[in-house]
Amino acid sequence: MNEVENLLISDDQGNPAQGVNKPLDLGIKLRGLIPVINSTDFKPTDQSQEVFIEIKDEIDEVLEKLRYFQEVDLIDFQELVEKNNIPRLNIN
Repeated sequence: MNEVENLLISDDQGNPAQGVNKPLDLGIKLRGLIPVINSTDFKPTDQSQEVFIEIKDEIDEVLEKLRYFQEVDLIDFQELVEKNNIPRLNIN
């Protein structure tokens, strides 16, 4: 695998398989927490709230990376394509 592929599919620790799956894993974790919280008439436990905050923070981090990609990286890529006269792909 080359360096670009490693960056695209690796997490912060450089684990190649986890980078692509991180948003999916976070969704699974969040869905797994919902039955725990909904299973009682009492307020969520401190542990449940801590897990929720941890997952929320990780989701916020992924969303921030996505925003950066959309606002910076994608625009830079489009400018590079135009500068080098590379024809646009027609995706229909």
